[in-house]
Amino acid sequence: MKDTMEDPINQAVFLSPHYDDAVLSCGGTLNLLRRKNISCSVITLFAGSPTGELSTFATWFHGVWKLPYDATAYRREENRKALIALNAQELSLDFQSSIYRRDPSTGTILYNTKGDVFGGNWKDDDSLLFDLIGRCRELLTHKGDFYLIAPLGVGNHIDHLLTQTAASHLSQELEDAKLTYYEELPYATQSEAVPIALRRQSPPPQTSVLVPLSEEDLKAKYVASKQYQSQLEATAGAVGISIEEIINYGKKLGQASGLNFTERFWFTDSHIAEQFSLATQ
Repeated sequence: MKDTMEDPINQAVFLSPHYDDAVLSCGGTLNLLRRKNISCSVITLFAGSPTGELSTFATWFHGVWKLPYDATAYRREENRKALIALNAQELSLDFQSSIYRRDPSTGTILYNTKGDVFGGNWKDDDSLLFDLIGRCRELLTHKGDFYLIAPLGVGNHIDHLLTQTAASHLSQELEDAKLTYYEELPYATQSEAVPIALRRQSPPPQTSVLVPLSEEDLKAKYVASKQYQSQLEATAGAVGISIEEIINYGKKLGQASGLNFTERFWFTDSHIAEQFSLATQ
């Protein structure tokens, strides 16, 4: 059945590469959709625990986060609390984050440096991409019409690019999936990061929608974001995430349109953009 104004879409599925990405990037919109009685679920793709000895690179991250060997278990609990605050359903897949992944044939760590993770090259992860698509397809088939809200790939993180590519494939396979991209925060605060992400895609998303958020939505995002204690400045220091920086980005986006606070989404299909705009006003 084709979408009409009389038959609004009442489901939204957010694909989150890691446990904090969807909430930090569009937690305000998630809260707004729930206020409008649109059911929301967040699927975290790279939520598998580490196996084997940690690399020096992964060990460094665990030290920054002040978390033990199975840091993923602690982050999973942070995410559970955040999504309870937003009244969203939580789903997790057991694919490992880039800092833990190994070559399935040799057991060699695939990503040993920041340059590896943000280099944009997943040539050794081709089979993983097909597995991601397959697992998500199992979860999303026969849902009826829904917004498939995925990362744009801002910042060039390998796991974000894999998630974005998987979402693009899924939107072509599943007629019911209405592909919507969110700008990942805090990466989007970096100069030119969003235009670079847009140019990387073919065809590039041309239409954007600013979602106007209320004080209630902003507060809900703030409370949910605070649950990711291991990732914030107070724990991780200079490499930690600043919630204030994220909030200020949303305020800056809205200024030109007379909005107090907003989150921005991108579309390759202008019809889906129009539907999403109507659903979030």
